[in-house]
Amino acid sequence: MLDRRSDEGQTITMTELRRHFHKIMNRVAAGQEFIVTMRGNPTVRISPIGVKEVPSMNKENTERLYSDFDHLFRDRNKPEKESLMCWGFTCGDGWFPLVYAIARMITEYVKAHPEAECAAFQVKEKFGGLRFYIRGGDDTLHRMIWEEAQKSFAICETCSAPAIVRTSPTGAVRTLCDGCYPAWRTTWRPESARLI
Repeated sequence: MLDRRSDEGQTITMTELRRHFHKIMNRVAAGQEFIVTMRGNPTVRISPIGVKEVPSMNKENTERLYSDFDHLFRDRNKPEKESLMCWGFTCGDGWFPLVYAIARMITEYVKAHPEAECAAFQVKEKFGGLRFYIRGGDDTLHRMIWEEAQKSFAICETCSAPAIVRTSPTGAVRTLCDGCYPAWRTTWRPESARLI
């Protein structure tokens, strides 16, 4: 399905996507963004700047984070204009233990420092590293989150094994172990980074 995140929140089928492809691309050119989903998980983002694969955590890991840290992820059902947690965790399952540890650290810090109350705004992969953005908090909490997220540059985003940052010939960046890198290298398509 194609999930068009807009005021209407319209969802269309792949058949409709094929039928209305040119209209959709005109909307993208006008600034609208679309997310292609498979089985409810975002897989491709189509925006005015290009097409990009969107990694996402599996449902089991996502639900565990929501369940164990419901208050921290309380904005997950808000519209995109209010919180980007509506997209879930846009990083691989290999970082689940790190995301879980950061969520636990935030929760414990806020219990000890109520003035640092916060909510998760976005959790994603960017330039090969984990980004864990919050709304609220204090300088100390933001520094702690940043320091913990830096560990992602040595953890495989796919399987949690020790890893290094890898760059494709066209500039795509992922943190992957020696075992997961060949699969990414052979499935990554340069056209996924091409401008529309």
